[in-house]
Amino acid sequence: MNKCLFVVVLAFLLLFSSTALVSAEDTTTVSVQPFPHNLEYFDHSINETVVFNLSISDVVDLKAWQAGLYFNPEVLYAVNMTEGPFLAQAGETIWIPGNISNEQGIINFSGCSLTGLGPGVNGSGILAYFNFKINGYGYSSLELTTVDDDPAELKLVDSNLKEISPETYDTLNGHFGYVILGDIDGDGDVDKYDFGLFAGAYGTRFGDPAYNPKCDLDNDKDVDLNDYFIFSRNYGKKV
Repeated sequence: MNKCLFVVVLAFLLLFSSTALVSAEDTTTVSVQPFPHNLEYFDHSINETVVFNLSISDVVDLKAWQAGLYFNPEVLYAVNMTEGPFLAQAGETIWIPGNISNEQGIINFSGCSLTGLGPGVNGSGILAYFNFKINGYGYSSLELTTVDDDPAELKLVDSNLKEISPETYDTLNGHFGYVILGDIDGDGDVDKYDFGLFAGAYGTRFGDPAYNPKCDLDNDKDVDLNDYFIFSRNYGKKV
């Protein structure tokens, strides 16, 4: 290779690598997983157990946290919220469970903290488990909130016992469906109205403005040909 050309290519690669390193610095995210989570009505049943993870990614120095959840009580019945392994990997923890109102559709915040004066935990993992039973046909969002003094308020605390500002991390709400896959409007059948909604989301993926998790029938964060095959298989079916 020509020496001058080699130098130019090397400089380009170095520039690209440094840019990639900068852009690879990830923002902390607290999310409800799996997302999305659509179950085929004909393959599952009322009172079946469904578990969602409260997950965190790319956090630095997490010493304690609290969180709750809003859900649709017509679709899901909350059993309890239990501690996950993320903080416990660093030592002894204290777990304080919150109350549940299945009438209002809220899991009041539970809290978890490392004991002692050591550093917090870095990395990614599962903070807690939300344990539900299927209660009825339809969809439910699974909503986190950082609103001050809300009974389900999410808070993260570092080893200096200072709250980590919500402006420095992202949250991702969960999505659950117990429907005939393709029943986008949730009215108990798969018809032309659902097709219009499905067509509006076709070709999108998670993060796109038009992405609709109700149309992501195979739960892989995009709406593509595989989802169309599922939709077409169920077209005309009803509860």
